[in-house]
Amino acid sequence: MREIASDSLGSYSNVFWQQRVKGLQVGVSLWRHNAEIRAENMVLGLHLYPFNAGNMSLRKGWWHEEILADAKLKLAALDWNGVAMMEYIWNPDTNEFW
Repeated sequence: MREIASDSLGSYSNVFWQQRVKGLQVGVSLWRHNAEIRAENMVLGLHLYPFNAGNMSLRKGWWHEEILADAKLKLAALDWNGVAMMEYIWNPDTNEFW
């Protein structure tokens, strides 16, 4: 995987790395306009590995302030404008997230 990421840097200035960790999937949807968050929503995925794709098709409204803050920081670092959906994995046993 490191070789693939290294090769990608020849064409791209940044590479986001994702790997499998234990936990539940979280979706954070944000609308950022002119450096200001205008709308925010969070959901918790209720089955991470379904039978046929659509892993966020069964979800519920949910909130986690630290994950929300992290998502906002990442969008600010990217100087993002528009709608974005950030995905996280949250371990309810340790409260860690990735």
